Order: sequence, then structure tokens, then C-alpha cells
Amino acid sequence: MLALSPEKVASDLRKRISGDVLSEAWQRALYASDASSYFIMPLCVVLPKSKDDVIEVVKYASENGIPLTARGGGSSLLGQSVGEGIIIDFSKYMNRVLEINPDENYVIVEPGIYKSVLDKILAKYGKMFPPDPSSSDFCTIGGMISTNAAGAHTVKYGTTIDYIISLEVVLSSGEVIRCRRLKTDSEEWKKLISENMHEARIYEGLRKLLEEHDELIRERFPKLSKNSSGYRLDKVFNDGFIDLGKLFAASEGTLGIIVSAKLRIVNKPKHTALVLLNFDDLHKAGAAVQEVLKLKPSAIEMVDRSLIDSSRNLYPEINEFIPKNTTASLYIEFEGDDLGEIEKSISELEEFLKNKNLVVSSFRAFDLAGMKKLWSVRKKSLGFAYKFKQDGKSANFTFIEDLVVPPDRLAELVDSVSKILKKHNLNFLISGHAGDGNVHLRPLLNLNDKKDFDLIPIVASEVFELTKSLGGSISGEHGDGMIRAKYLRLQYGEELLKVFLDIKRLLDPANIMNPGKKLGLNDIKLEGLRTRPDIRLREFKTQLLWDGKTSSIRKLLSGYDKKPSLVEEVELCVGCGLCKGGALVGTSRMCPIFAALGDEVDSCRGRINLLRWLLRTENSPEKFISSEVYKEVVYEHCIQCRMCLLECTANVDVGKIMAEMRAWYSSVKGIPKGYRYFIEIDKYARIGSMFAPISNWMMKSKFFRILAEYFIGLDRNRNLPPFHRKTFKKMFEEYSKTHNTNGNKRVVFFYDTYINYNDPELGIAIVKILELNGFQVIVPPQLSSGLPAINEGAPSIGRKIAEFNVMNLAPYARNGIPIVCFSPAASLALKHEYLDLLDTDDAHVVSENTYDIHEFLYKLYEDGMLNRNFRRVQEDAHVHLHCHTLVQCIKDKVLGVLELVPGLSISELEEGCCGSGGAFSFVKGNFEKSLKIGSRLFEAVKQSHRPVYTTGELCRLQIEAGSGKKIGLTIDILRKAYGV
Repeated sequence: MLALSPEKVASDLRKRISGDVLSEAWQRALYASDASSYFIMPLCVVLPKSKDDVIEVVKYASENGIPLTARGGGSSLLGQSVGEGIIIDFSKYMNRVLEINPDENYVIVEPGIYKSVLDKILAKYGKMFPPDPSSSDFCTIGGMISTNAAGAHTVKYGTTIDYIISLEVVLSSGEVIRCRRLKTDSEEWKKLISENMHEARIYEGLRKLLEEHDELIRERFPKLSKNSSGYRLDKVFNDGFIDLGKLFAASEGTLGIIVSAKLRIVNKPKHTALVLLNFDDLHKAGAAVQEVLKLKPSAIEMVDRSLIDSSRNLYPEINEFIPKNTTASLYIEFEGDDLGEIEKSISELEEFLKNKNLVVSSFRAFDLAGMKKLWSVRKKSLGFAYKFKQDGKSANFTFIEDLVVPPDRLAELVDSVSKILKKHNLNFLISGHAGDGNVHLRPLLNLNDKKDFDLIPIVASEVFELTKSLGGSISGEHGDGMIRAKYLRLQYGEELLKVFLDIKRLLDPANIMNPGKKLGLNDIKLEGLRTRPDIRLREFKTQLLWDGKTSSIRKLLSGYDKKPSLVEEVELCVGCGLCKGGALVGTSRMCPIFAALGDEVDSCRGRINLLRWLLRTENSPEKFISSEVYKEVVYEHCIQCRMCLLECTANVDVGKIMAEMRAWYSSVKGIPKGYRYFIEIDKYARIGSMFAPISNWMMKSKFFRILAEYFIGLDRNRNLPPFHRKTFKKMFEEYSKTHNTNGNKRVVFFYDTYINYNDPELGIAIVKILELNGFQVIVPPQLSSGLPAINEGAPSIGRKIAEFNVMNLAPYARNGIPIVCFSPAASLALKHEYLDLLDTDDAHVVSENTYDIHEFLYKLYEDGMLNRNFRRVQEDAHVHLHCHTLVQCIKDKVLGVLELVPGLSISELEEGCCGSGGAFSFVKGNFEKSLKIGSRLFEAVKQSHRPVYTTGELCRLQIEAGSGKKIGLTIDILRKAYGV
């Protein structure tokens, strides 16, 4: 590789392509990691907009000897999508469906389209692309081809390689070839060969190699339903045909760069049913698998005792379906167009299991709700693997996680590998695709510990030798990457390895296509790992608390009693990319800003990687931290929705990390305009209230809005809630003098800024609702929740607010008097955020005794104490839940209390975040971005003929601005029901 600087490469490429070129160190850091454990800084990053861009980048790289790495979702587990050269990220621009032909059952796509996005599009035609890796929400089609991705339904449908019709590929020379199935010596073949192009030399050279080594290939390739190790030569040459497209399946970008793919699609089945089987012996489960396979199921998934028992405390609902002492559970799915046939298959299975006395217990589900509930048990136990910690060890380093053997050898494999790991005193977690004999086995390791670190090659060699001896493969669906490349010699032998190398030279003579992946390594590549015994990270002076007891919310979500340190929080991120793909297709809200803007920095993973770089960079980071670029990254690319805490596979609190990073900036440069307004919201709101209605008139004035934008930093286009002349505090004092409650119970009302200064009458209505339930309402001295100060870079101010509020609330909480909030942001602050500022007994007792108003009323219902003397509310309504409502894990309680209202029919309107983001949407330059973030929700509201309610006051304001429709608050429904 020539010694070219990132700036020089970027300057050259910008002259040749229309796509984006990223060369700043902080930009390159965003791409230094993927879902593997590596952190390798690239030379630069290209986001191509077209095939022509890709051709130019490849030509430039070839001219200068620069390695190229194609990247999609960045979900590879073995470092396939990181590298020291040029990263080509296809996911932003080259992500289109080029053609769908439902009659001929094919689709043509660009490589950067997410699998879940393609699924959603194909579903409109009643079609699907069958391979379904667990990463479907965040992997792209290009990546699926490059690793020969499979998934739960391989047992019925096969793997990605089985659906490739043809590929358009750019070779290292810059030549574009169409890889398809050709009959050797046909007229088309002869015409191609006569043209003497690189494509012709490839076909001819490949034919020679495959014919010469045909017997060796048939002998050495294991007979398995899935295999992603090596080049899949067993699929390339059959019956006189060479299918060049299949050579690129599992090639990991080492042979060329895919720019489009023509793929076979199939009809979606009409009916699906699911059976959960629990076993007290692994070999019994193995015997059941062999019988199930005869019934042609669509999936046979396994979860082992190690994972089930480890996750029981965090997810007690598992106990409802999986009894104690279960050794393994199998999830058996049947699907088809004939429901009767499905029922017959399940009956035959249950009869067999009963006669053979194999199963401990079983459950079946034919409806979507029932199947979702059963699958959720598996999903939760699998998700637990990402956040499980034991004595400083985790299961996040993947190296023996993708073993595959013939299904009848699966129990033997699991038994034998377990013995190997126990011999080395390693605990582990196991799950897998039992129908294919594919097991995902993750040892618990601490890579900072030299003893554990040194075990990696030892364990790998022993496990891979065992797998090979059982007729298996070292990789079923994840590929080889940098971790397993060394073991291709063990898997296939020296002679076949030479054939692989010949093929690599034939297609990539310059060796610029993802070098060091799959081939060319004699040892496991452990250099470049994020965590190693010799890694020394920079220590930052933190301003939030990164130790001490965690909140009940965090414990509920992750099982942690103790807060992770800053570095531990960062390293919880496994880099899977769910924060990108999930938001795009709407399967998750995280990360809403990525769904709108689509850059890597807009994803939680991207921002985590930025901090990883700051922890590692040799240069002093102070200059960067005080820069305008840093300010823009940390303030404008996170809206503090906190959905990461709820939806991230490892429940990483990225919002807290961003709050810390904002505090670093503000400690040097001060709080940016706009955000400062919200940090001092009590002061400004008090002034607005004092001068209402004049202040309201001024806020509607175009001239005043321009002035406010210039001097305060508030976006001139952002509508603001009107102020009320009389505050809630004053109104409550007057109300209390004229109303005597007969309640023999007491409750504290924490009213927060909005109710106090903007809608005091709503506060009085909530007081009346509480009184109707027999409570005397107490309103102690209080400030705003302080959440903007905590989140926007002023923790010292936030701490003072928290101390004042805790001082006044704790005496009541200590006496068992509940604290009730209306604002979801306020209840989240008291429950969770204050504990990042105060690690005191008083702060914790306030946290444990704080409730959202809906949550509190539902608790009364559960305790048989709710006043249900409701008036009838005859409405059919949608309910949108504030992100902070969801993060508190009270969704079911909010909807549950509303469902108690007679005449009311509600359904959740889940179309993503509204985009308000607390202060975010009010700050100059952010309002239009916020509308883009909430656009999917706004469109759904516009299309709905039903009234829409939301749990948050800022959500209401934002949805009204984006949809042009009047929106209600869910508490308004309860006001109607109680007649207040």
C-alpha cells in the first residue's frame, strides 16, 4: 500500500466520484468497528451513489495499491467489514430495489438495502426472500451474500447461496462482470471466452481449476445444509454448469465488489404454527430433532440450559413456559398453505414424543399473539447473552460461535465442546439452529485478563478439530473473517486451500479486495481487538456518576445492580447496528435520528465508536472536544429519547454517554444557545407566565421569533406552548383553601414546568382524579425536573436541582407516600436520571417511590383500590406513547388503565418517535430535522380518521406541528372518565 494520507486519498476521490468521501479522523473512527471485537481505523470512507462511483474507487485503489473493504450494515461478527484501507459503505445511497417481478419470482437490488426493508417491500406482493438471519433488522443484502447468511428457516428454505440468480460485480481491475450460471462449451460460453476479457479468463481459469480438483472438492466439503467457511466451490460447478454468482456467496468481499444482485423470491406461506418443547436431557432433544425433520418443519431452534437459567431472574416470564431443570428447549415451527396439514404434523409430533417419553412439557400456538409470546421467550434469552456479565467476563467475543455438524451429531458436539470449555474453567452460553446442526456457543471471557486472552487459540484449535472430526464446519453462517481464516487449512486441507488461493489470485491479482479476511493468515488475528491485556485507555474526568447502585429501570432492563463505568458502558455496545436498520423499517424506534438523516454518526453505534476513538487516540483530545465539529456531533445527532436503554440488544445507555460528552464540551465552551434556555427553563417560564398574555402574543410575532432565535437560540419556526398567567402552584394554594379532601391516604404530586406555567388547569384536574381515589394531595416545594440540565451538558446545575427536589420529596417517600408525575420526562428524571447525579439513600428512596400518573392509577387497579366509577367515553382512539413512557417499561400499565374506561376502544399508534427530543426541536436549525424524524408518525396521524392521544405534552405539541391535526393527552381521557 502506498503511503498516502487520508486527506490526499479523499481529495483525489472527490474529483472522481459524486458520492461522499469521509477523511477526518473522527469520521473514520465511526467505521473503525462493526459487530466484531475489532477497532481498526480505515484510511478513508466512501459512500458511493452509483455503480460508476464504485468503479472509480476500485480503479483508484488498484492504481495505488490500497485495500478495499465493502460494508453494508456492519453486522459482521468476525471483522469482515473493517479494514485499514478504503471502506465502501453501500447502506446510505446504494440501497434501492431496482426491479421486482412477482410473476417470474425474482427481485433485483443494490447491495446496501437492509433485509428488513426488502422484506417489507416484498410482503406487499405476498413474496419473501427466505434467508432470515437473526440480524435481519440490521444486515444488508450485500453482507448476506458475502457471508452466505442463513438463519432459523434454513432447514426448509436453504441459505442465501440457494437464491442467487446473478450478480453484477466490480473486479479489482475496475471491470464489471455479470456473474451467472453458464453451460460450459455452450454458444454463450464460447462467445464469452473469445472476447479475451478478464471475465473470460476468470470463467476459463475457474473451469480448469474446478475440473482438475472436482473429486477433491466433493471429498473435502462437508455434507451440511449450511456452510460459510472457505469458498463454496461445491456449489459452483455442477452438471456441466459454472455458476459464478455462487462463488461470491461466503466470499466476504475478497473476490470483488457486488453492485447489484438478482435474487429468487418465493410466496409467503398462508399459515404458521409454533410448538415449544422442553427436555431434561440433551440427547432426548437430539432424538426429537431427527423425528421432527421427517415432518418437514420450517424451523427447529434450540436454547440450552446455560442461557435459560442465566436469564430467569431478569425475565421471570420464562418460568411460565420453561420449567426448572430443563436441559434444552426446542422451538418447532410449521408453515404452509394448508392449515390441516400443519395440525396433522403437530399431532404426529406430539404422539411420537408421548410414546417415547422424550419431552418434559410442551406448548403450542396457532395465533400470532400466542406465537409472538413463545418466540419472545427465546428472543429474551438470546438477547440476554449480549448483556450477561459474570465476574468481569462476557460472551461478546465471537470465535467458536458458529459450529455446524450433521443434525444427528449435534448432541455429541455440544457435550464434547462443553467438556473442552469446562476443562479450561470457562462458562458458556448456548443456542442454535438445531434442525441444521448449527450451534452458537459463546464462552465467557475477560479479554483484559491475559490468562483468558491466551486461551483463545488453544480453545479454538481444540473445538475446530472436534467439529471437523464430526463431519462439520467451523462456520455455518457467519463466515471466517480474521478470526477463523487460519483454520481453513484444518477444515479443508492444504491442497484445497491452495485452490482457494488460486481462485483469489484469479479474480483479485492485485490483492486489494478485503485482504486478510478468509485467506492469507497463519494465526488468529488478535491485533486490533478493542479489548486486550495490553490496551491502555485514556482516563477522562467524568461529571456524571459511573459507579454506585443503579436504578430499578436499569436493573429491570439489564439485570445490573451496579452502574457500569464509562468504559464498561461503551464496551457493552457490540456494534450490531440495530440502531440503524431497526429504525429504518420501524421494528424499533432506536435510533430515530438515524431513520431521518441516515449517516453513521446518527446511529448509537457511530457515536459509541467516536468515544472509543477518543479513549484510544494518541493525540490529546482536548482540542477536538472544544471544536465546533464535536459540538455538532454530540448535540445535533442525539435527541435524548433514551430508546437505546430500552431497545439496544445490550441496553447501552447511549443517552447518558452523550450527556457526559456534552458536559465535557460545555465545561470548556459553555452551554450552546438554545439549550441554555431549557437548562434555565424555570426562570424563562416564570417570566413568560408573569407577562402572559403579552408574552404569548410576542411568541406569535414573527419579529419576536427572529429576535429569540438570534439572542436565545430558539428556532423561529418552532411553535411554543402558551403561558398561563396563574401558575399551578398559586392555583393549587387557592384550590386547597376552598376544597377539603376526605382522603385518608396521601400522595405527593410533582407537577414540573409545563403544568406549573403552561397548563395549571390540567394539574388541578389530576389533583381531583387523585382525590376521587381517596388521596389527600401534597404539593411540596419543588423546581422543574432538571432533565435538560442533566442531558444537555450542565450536570452541576442538574445536581443542584436534583438535591433540592430530593430534599423535599424524600421525607414523604421514606414514609411510603408515593410521588406521582404527569410528565414522562419528569418521572424518568426522578426514577433514573437523578441517580446519575446523586448516589444517596434519599435519591434512591425517591426513585423507588415515583410513579407516572397512569402507572399509579393502574397500580391502584391491581391492588383493588381504583375508583372505577367512570363515565362512559364513547371513542375509538389511537394512543402514541412518549419515548420516556416506553423507557420506564410502563406501556402495558398506561394502556391497561385506559382500557378500563367504558365505551373507549384504543389501539397503540406505533410509528416511531415524534422527533421533539425535549430541547432538541426548539433549538435553532433543528425544527425541520425534528419534523423529518417524526414524518412517519405524522403521516399515520394524517391518514387516521380516529382521534389521537399521547402521553407527553411535548409529543402533543410536535405531532400537532407535524400533522396539522388536534392531538389530545391520554390524561384527558381519564379526565372525561372522572368528569373533571
